[in-house]
Amino acid sequence: MKRSNITILICLLMIGVLFAGEIKTVIRNNIHFRKGPGSYYPIISVLSKGQNVEVLSSKNRWVNIQQGSETGWVSDNALSVKPIKESSIPTDFDFGEKEQISSVSAGGAIKGFAQKYIASNASYSKYMDVLSKTYVDAGEYERLRDDMYKSSKANRKRYKKLLKHTKNFHISNFLENIGLAVAAQIASQGLSTDKKQLTYLNTIGTLILEQTDLHYYPMKFFIVNDDRPAAYATPNGMIFVTKGLLDITADEAELACLLGHEISHVICQHGYEELQKRSTMIKADDAFSDMDNEINEEDPVANELETISLQIYENATAPRQLGYEYEADKMGAIFACRAGYDPYALVKLLSRIKQSTTMDYENFESNWETYYIKDRIKRVSHFINKNLERNNIKKRQRFQSVFN
Repeated sequence: MKRSNITILICLLMIGVLFAGEIKTVIRNNIHFRKGPGSYYPIISVLSKGQNVEVLSSKNRWVNIQQGSETGWVSDNALSVKPIKESSIPTDFDFGEKEQISSVSAGGAIKGFAQKYIASNASYSKYMDVLSKTYVDAGEYERLRDDMYKSSKANRKRYKKLLKHTKNFHISNFLENIGLAVAAQIASQGLSTDKKQLTYLNTIGTLILEQTDLHYYPMKFFIVNDDRPAAYATPNGMIFVTKGLLDITADEAELACLLGHEISHVICQHGYEELQKRSTMIKADDAFSDMDNEINEEDPVANELETISLQIYENATAPRQLGYEYEADKMGAIFACRAGYDPYALVKLLSRIKQSTTMDYENFESNWETYYIKDRIKRVSHFINKNLERNNIKKRQRFQSVFN
């Protein structure tokens, strides 16, 4: 082993030892406490803002902690060495244990709403089994990731300056449950249950997610039984790609860019400004004080939550503003490049879609057809040529072994 590599290894070990035994504080609600250092490991429990934990060691962007009698892992950006100041004003949609309204927390109320909302419609609840499954195997994922990192110049820290306008975003309990209601509506169109394809799709999606600042949140990826090219992203990080769009996709690099694009919509909260306004109304509503977990159909807050879910469903499945698409294209290309793929694969995918769909093709729910991509091709091509390093990593054979 080279002397420089030995020095780096010793420094990393010293850093791990230095912080071992330190007490840190959880800085947000809805922090997933996991069995391993990755969003694909099972959840032990969910930590709340203000809880103190003991740091045992660290690995990449994950911290091994002791919480009560349990040991596990959380993202390093979930902890602070400084005590958290209490505030009477809830922020970032957090409805955890610290922000209780009367005897009922808003988080519990929203969870009750999501469960009842889905159960009330047979076409929604029919797909809950598919939506709730985990399709990433830790060992298989880490083998694929290591293969990519060995065969490319993968580096998740590259191009930080190009991402300086992105927001520091956390998916809260509120967004999780509203997003689940939205996802159930999308799923009612019909979802694929092909385990091989879903495992592969989620493995590549997780690899791209690891290149982002939201690497610790377990996004899920699904296939919609629709022959038209389209993709949707919900507020809680559930991403849906149609069979029609996958049929046009030629290799793994193109898939990586596609999933990076949709992940970017979640990170940037594209199209959810109205949701933020409405959430403020809900938090201030005294109706929560009389709310039970079983939400009454006539409850004004329940009605407000249903209105939000319907509105966000429309936002998620309608063509977004082109400004959002330009930003997601750039970010998606960056994330794919960080993972080791050729970022220009996005240009190739967009160009093929333009050739495959005609101007009279109608799908009012898609940003992935001719009308909405004609200007995006030129813009993202210029961005990639100017800012990103291209390569020949496409992994076509692996992709075609799954989607043939």
